[in-house]
Parts: sequence; C-alpha cells; structure tokens
Amino acid sequence: MKKVCTKNEAVSSCTRHEALELFQSPRGRYIVGQALYIASKKLRKTEPSNSYDMRILGRLFDVGWQIEASKPHTANMFMKRPDILKKACQVLQQKRGGYNAK
Repeated sequence: MKKVCTKNEAVSSCTRHEALELFQSPRGRYIVGQALYIASKKLRKTEPSNSYDMRILGRLFDVGWQIEASKPHTANMFMKRPDILKKACQVLQQKRGGYNAK
C-alpha cells in the first residue's frame, strides 16, 4: 500500500480511492476498531442503542477494538511492530474469514 495522505496534506486532498485503500489495510481496520470502541464507550449512557450497535460492528474490526480495550501495553506493541499487527490480522482471517491483511 502506498503512503496515503501525509500529515502535511489536507484530508480533503485525499481521494476516495486512497481512503478506501487505507480502510482496507490492517492499519485502517485497526483505526476503525479503535474509533468504534472509544465511541461506544462514550455513548453507552447517553445513546445506549448506538453504543450497542457499535459493539456489534466492533466484531468486524476486533483487532483495533481489542487493542483499545487492553491499552496501553498492547497498542504500543502493535504501533511499534506493524508486522505483528499484520500477522494478527492474518490469523483472524484464517479463523473467521473476516480480514484481508495486505
């Protein structure tokens, strides 16, 4: 996967294709799972039905979800060693048929 939208670029300059490329990568799935976990936790009391649905969706992105839930140790390991994150996605794909690690 080529580098998608550097920090110095405006997000608006990124194409839909680049966004989809990121979304389909192990890093993209990690970020979506992380975001779902954080949002679900924040909305648990004020919007319980949305929180519940986010927990269901979190099962599709469980690498990011589980890492966020077990922070700080696990997240630091995956961020420093992306090869381990890629391997974790591959293992999940074999077990569940849910991930396409690149």
